[in-house]
Amino acid sequence: MNAANQIVHLHVHSEKGSLLDGKSKIHEIVSRAKEIGSPAIAITDHGMCNAIPDFITKCKEEKIKPIPGCEVYHTKNRLVKSEELRTLREKICIKYKITDSKGKPKMKALQDFIKKIKKDHTVFEQEAYLLLKDYLMGTEIDLFSFEELEETTEEKIEKFKKDIYNYLDHGNFHLLLLAMNNQGLKDLYKIVSDAHINGFYSDPRTDLQYIKENNLGKNIIATSACLGSYLAHLCFSGRIEEAKEFIQECKETFHSFYLEKQATDVPEQQIYNKIIDQLAAETNTPKVVTTDVHFARKEDHEIHDVVVAASMNKCVYDEDRYHYSKDHYIKSIEEIRETFYDEEAIANTLKIAEMIDVDLPEKPVFPTFIIEGDETAEELLKKKAWNGLFQYCLKNTNIDFNKYANQMQYELDVICNLGFADYFLIDEDMINATKKAGFLVGPGRGSAAGSLVAFCIGITAVDPIKYNLLFERFLNPERASYPDIDTDFSYEGARWVQHYLKKKYGHNKVAQIGTESTLAARQSIRKFGKTLGYDKQNKDLIDQFAKAIPSEPNIKLKEAYEREEKVRQFANTYEKWWNICLELEGNVNSYGVHAGGIVISPVPLTDVVPLRLDTEGLETTQYTMEWIENS
Repeated sequence: MNAANQIVHLHVHSEKGSLLDGKSKIHEIVSRAKEIGSPAIAITDHGMCNAIPDFITKCKEEKIKPIPGCEVYHTKNRLVKSEELRTLREKICIKYKITDSKGKPKMKALQDFIKKIKKDHTVFEQEAYLLLKDYLMGTEIDLFSFEELEETTEEKIEKFKKDIYNYLDHGNFHLLLLAMNNQGLKDLYKIVSDAHINGFYSDPRTDLQYIKENNLGKNIIATSACLGSYLAHLCFSGRIEEAKEFIQECKETFHSFYLEKQATDVPEQQIYNKIIDQLAAETNTPKVVTTDVHFARKEDHEIHDVVVAASMNKCVYDEDRYHYSKDHYIKSIEEIRETFYDEEAIANTLKIAEMIDVDLPEKPVFPTFIIEGDETAEELLKKKAWNGLFQYCLKNTNIDFNKYANQMQYELDVICNLGFADYFLIDEDMINATKKAGFLVGPGRGSAAGSLVAFCIGITAVDPIKYNLLFERFLNPERASYPDIDTDFSYEGARWVQHYLKKKYGHNKVAQIGTESTLAARQSIRKFGKTLGYDKQNKDLIDQFAKAIPSEPNIKLKEAYEREEKVRQFANTYEKWWNICLELEGNVNSYGVHAGGIVISPVPLTDVVPLRLDTEGLETTQYTMEWIENS
């Protein structure tokens, strides 16, 4: 296809990372990009990078260039959080006499005002006159000279506006970041991880100061993003000069910065596109077009609308809920040109794609056991294993030492030749340290019980030779898969060992392994039945339909349909409800933490994987176990 008739979508959300906001699975996004002849496609989920490994892998399979990115949440200062923001609101109330008869700040009145102007900046003066009656009628005193200040009503309103917008600048705004190369991907992971760990307030937030101070933008291309961006906030509040300053700051922070226009039918977006044209000309900044993709195909709009309503705990028939435009899909170049006329912005999507070259690491990185002295990991493991065997033989004099010794030598050769000595030493140290600290640790489960080395160094508690357990089920020299050692810790012990490992290997090199929960069969029936309003028709209907699905783990809707007549009756009667559940079954619904998975890295974890916090404030990988094992 001629490049003049191609477009690359650079602002794309998936169901995996843009939780209950993006509708489409990775394979649907890549398939649609291929269908319209795009040479590349981006993934830019809200504040998350967990979809990137799947995305890059699928793009490579389909011979489409992957552009990994993230629509980050950006604010004035990521470290300012609830208490400081509350203090700011209180100061505004007191300064402008938004108080009750006892001088107490009327916080709700101020917050109601803020909600109105965030929705429509043009009503600022009108609403301010109503809110500031007492202040506008009063007389201000200069605190230094104690003389009356002769301020006009307009000057007072302008001063109030400045303070209000200073407060609003601490909001959570969107900024689109695209990794140019593997270094850019590392830097993106650092930005996103810090946003979760240090900047989280409602959303994981970053700021330009952090990115600049840590030199994290030089391998990243940024765009100004959507109507939820800081640039849009400045423009619609009439602060054009500040908007220009922000554009210049972004140019100094990132490798490249583009002003993002969007080819949608949203009236406010069309006004904003004209402002972007003006700013592009006045600041000499290139433009780029997107459609802020939230669903892969045009016909997915209705199902996406259900997803969004469900995420906000709304019914589709609620009048006061948010609706996305039908245009937020992966449009072909012809569809773009039907309503959008900016060839420079279109051509720049291809130009950006050409600048990008990112891939996943070819080889996983393994942690290194910390050893005091000059021994290698292999030497130390052999010493510990043989010492353990000698101690065991001294206590059990009737065993065949030669048989045990031959098995020990065989296993040590396999383990050391495959490079897993550090892995065994880390496990042994972790288990023994936890036991010494007084916590309960299990005897070891699964195939690891077949290893004599594991038994002799205290990882497992069962003699594999006595019970004829096979080492090859655990680690096979003909098929060098990673060894899997399952050990049970008490809840308190699991928490203790995480802190122990962080202290030993470094806080930036140890984290829990994250999980993703997906919509199960019954769950999807309940969730979307409520969203579609069926609970209002018959309060028992949703429960009856859900309970018709067999209560078996991992059962799928199609399987339930084939097996159960009652399911077929419900599905045929409520066809729309059933089809929506079929479409959305298996979509990511929430994030969690692996029951026992901990990852240790020889390099800072954010070099290879993005992080987030769990509900208890512990660092957790955004990647799941599947990708952690390959990182």
